[in-house]
Amino acid sequence: MKSLPYYTSIEVDDTSGVSRAVCTAVGLAVERIPTEQPTANPDSSVLLVSGDEWDFEIRLESDADSSAPAPEIVIAGTPWFDNPWERGVEDDEYQRRVDRLFEVICRLTMALEVDYAPMLGFVDPLQVWPTDRPLAENIAELPIFGIYSESILEDFGGRSEMFDGSLWYVAELPSGHTVVVQADFPWNRKDWTPPRDADFLETTSVHEPTATRSSAEDTH
Repeated sequence: MKSLPYYTSIEVDDTSGVSRAVCTAVGLAVERIPTEQPTANPDSSVLLVSGDEWDFEIRLESDADSSAPAPEIVIAGTPWFDNPWERGVEDDEYQRRVDRLFEVICRLTMALEVDYAPMLGFVDPLQVWPTDRPLAENIAELPIFGIYSESILEDFGGRSEMFDGSLWYVAELPSGHTVVVQADFPWNRKDWTPPRDADFLETTSVHEPTATRSSAEDTH
């Protein structure tokens, strides 16, 4: 299972309501379910987001006892472009499902004014989790699939300082956020084609994958 924690430096008044609104606008059903995990946040819960015969979770919880920055939400419970979604699913249906998931990811990024979101599951999470603030000074390794705000990109010194070589997919959002996918392996195992033109995207570029700072050579 792969997950995508969203880190933000602003206080969101109604994270659950914002997340629910984004998902329903994309045409997905949302159901709130209680979490069984102990937490310092009494309002912690999980949103189960469902499409046609597929679903994922948006976890709304924070750990007040943690010394490291806590994410505002975590998108989880989905195999992220991997089994079992690909079992018996036709290519066009698979493309449609992941397109909708990617749209949710981007729209939540803008709605929650996210600073940083690394996809976990292909590198040691301790390498891509921020251990303190400022975030850019406390991230050991950049994720294969990451989302960055304008200010975080500036703190890193810009994309040219962050990454070596061409990037497989880059999407700039109207909010100024940038989605960077360094390579299409190992997570994109069913040849998902990322969107080049959509109303939630400002600009996009797609290139052949090349080795980068957190390349597939270092993943399993």
